[in-house]
Amino acid sequence: MTRATRSPTDWTIGDIARLLAPFGLAVAVGLVVRYLYPSFWWFHEQFLMLGDALMVGGIVGVCIEIWAASTLVGHVAQRLSDILVGHGLPKAAQHAIQKIVKTALVLREYRKSYHIEPCPENRSQLTISITTTYKAVNNGGSPVDYAPTFAEEEMYQPEVQSLQYGQRVLKKDELNFTKEPSGVHSWRPPGKVRLSPSDPDAATEGLDDSQVCCVRWTHRIIVPWNYTEVTAFGALTINPEIILESKPDRLEFHSGGGDDCQHAAGSQTWLFRQAFVTGQHVRVYWWPTESDVSILGAAGNSECGTVF
Repeated sequence: MTRATRSPTDWTIGDIARLLAPFGLAVAVGLVVRYLYPSFWWFHEQFLMLGDALMVGGIVGVCIEIWAASTLVGHVAQRLSDILVGHGLPKAAQHAIQKIVKTALVLREYRKSYHIEPCPENRSQLTISITTTYKAVNNGGSPVDYAPTFAEEEMYQPEVQSLQYGQRVLKKDELNFTKEPSGVHSWRPPGKVRLSPSDPDAATEGLDDSQVCCVRWTHRIIVPWNYTEVTAFGALTINPEIILESKPDRLEFHSGGGDDCQHAAGSQTWLFRQAFVTGQHVRVYWWPTESDVSILGAAGNSECGTVF
């Protein structure tokens, strides 16, 4: 990522040195000419004026480069974005597109795995243990503070077992828990990590610890045998994958939909070759293969399992 794509507060010492070098050289030459040029040499007055001009030019150049140019470029870029992004669409649609364009946080290598078994306390219900892993990166121009958040509907009796993010591993009693009036339970860690900018095309394996945050949520829900679950993405997510680890023999499980979902017949993985923006989702379904009414539950459409 170049200096042009970062704000001045994020420049390194090398960036600042490269920026100031030509202007500092101009000021230095101006000082030498102004105060060391012998008075008995030819064109003395002209060289004094040249020295003054070099010093003033160096100082003005620094001011223009650091403040005026960046301000002007930012203003023009914003104006062009307002005009070109979603041109001809209603303002509400333009605002939605601009929000996507300005997104910095990206979730990569997103995988959500399901381990399904009959609920020991109630055989007409299922216990689903879910593990969600991903790597959060910052593809913006300046550092961002990030803390993973998980939310689930109260009706599923959610229980978070643990969260790993960055170098920290937290149990459920170490997480900040909130119950919304709507009945949604949410968990988040007490602190945040700062993500430095990274190239969107760089492999996550090549990023240092300040540029990537590895996240792993484990939680459990209790649901009917005939039901559906939705993963609503809380940030821009690239190529998420659904994995079925295990299930009862008399249960069918399915996900996918659309040409962008890769699923080989008989496999237990569904890979979505696309990007999902905030609020979009993928859905999984399961239903019993037997007609035993004791295990049938009402199908539902509640959207749950939001991971940020």
